[in-house]
Amino acid sequence: MTPHPLLAVIPPNRLDSLLDITPVGAALITVTEIPEPEWGTRGVTAWRPDGDTALVVMETTLLDPDDVPHTVNEFTEALRQVLNLDAREGTR
Repeated sequence: MTPHPLLAVIPPNRLDSLLDITPVGAALITVTEIPEPEWGTRGVTAWRPDGDTALVVMETTLLDPDDVPHTVNEFTEALRQVLNLDAREGTR
């Protein structure tokens, strides 16, 4: 599988401990492990393209890894709405 193009512009330090990616059109959701969890064990971040960079749309940390699928679903729906708005405005 070809890597998602947005991965090339996300700062590499934001991809440390990458566990999973979920493509959402031109956007992307990353799930990372938090190695020394103070406030959570997983990080979930929704990214969208912004010119030659990646823009964080939403981000959270989760205490329970079992919450990841629900959070990814919520972020997916929100990203779809953002991408639809961008398309209607002609900005992407």
